[in-house]
Amino acid sequence: ITCGDSIIKAFKEEEKQHVLLLAQMQMGKSGTYWYVILNMLFNKEIENVILMSGNRETELHQQVTEDKTSYIKWFLDESEVAGKVSVSKKNKLRNQFLKSIQILWGGQLNKKNKETFEIFDDTLIVWDEAHYAQSENNAPYHFFEENNLQTLLNGTKSHLETNIRLLTVSATPFSELVS
Repeated sequence: ITCGDSIIKAFKEEEKQHVLLLAQMQMGKSGTYWYVILNMLFNKEIENVILMSGNRETELHQQVTEDKTSYIKWFLDESEVAGKVSVSKKNKLRNQFLKSIQILWGGQLNKKNKETFEIFDDTLIVWDEAHYAQSENNAPYHFFEENNLQTLLNGTKSHLETNIRLLTVSATPFSELVS
């Protein structure tokens, strides 16, 4: 929660466009980014979320998909938000969250493997396992390039006017740290 609050502060108060979540394996990176996603949606700091990865492991994709439902349930039923909203509001929020969060995994990032995909303003992009397939010849880079967002990766253009933010998540972000 403390780490998630720091990430939200970096986006909101410090106007950062790209934040790196770095932690060792099994240290709570997924829980942290779900906390960030749900709080930012709940507080209307963003309207859309793309949770993506260049990783092509079907088990990991399945786990992230299951986590979506589990973390939404936790957020609405057990987090500090739980006591602040009525049952009918919780149901409305649950549906809104399910609709607002899209998961794109591995081959789904390739234009030829998906329907036309548009990234709207007020979007948080969470790049899980960001160390996978991150060179210019791989699907994640092409995804950013196709959506004219490759400047989020290198910081050469501001996306503050569109409120598009990027949270990269990795235990081994060596190339990001070097650049």
